[in-house]
Amino acid sequence: MSFRSALIAAALVAGVATPASAVTNLIANGGFEAGSTFISWTGTSNVSGGFAASSINSNPADVLTGLNSGLLRTVGTSTVNTLSQSVATIASRPYVLHYWLMNRDNSGRVVDSLTVTSGSTVTAFADRPSFAYTQFTQYFVANSSSSLISFAYKHVSPNFYLDDVSVTMVPEPAAWGLMVAGFGMVGFAMRRRVRTVAA
Repeated sequence: MSFRSALIAAALVAGVATPASAVTNLIANGGFEAGSTFISWTGTSNVSGGFAASSINSNPADVLTGLNSGLLRTVGTSTVNTLSQSVATIASRPYVLHYWLMNRDNSGRVVDSLTVTSGSTVTAFADRPSFAYTQFTQYFVANSSSSLISFAYKHVSPNFYLDDVSVTMVPEPAAWGLMVAGFGMVGFAMRRRVRTVAA
């Protein structure tokens, strides 16, 4: 097999083995770059007008990548706001949620909390001191053709900052096997080509 043929074969194998949703971010506007409001996201609050305390932030000091981040804040210590989005999923398939979060809590004088829900997986953060942007990862298995991604938070000023939210499908083991086989073919072809040239 020629080197070029091996490369084509490996590309075809990798393309077949990796579904588009395995590498495609299913979250719309995960970096909050679409405008000055939470486009594609739904915001709720248990206090009238409470969600208005949250906004799109464009201060470069509080943005991880791009021009914007989500500024998450509530109007009172008993208020819980929710920022959520439903994504299209395949039942029984595994997915991974990645998001970057920064906490500004005014030197421990502000009580904050965050509950992150992806499908049926829930992670709750108790009150924490300030921390810089940190990536968090949450795995879940979809129960239906739609999965809810939700951030329920309580934070009086200062704020949580959320950026680069993504949900991707976790490739199946069989897909990884095919990809490894494809790359193995490329390595074999390159080695064979080197030997032929050397001879």
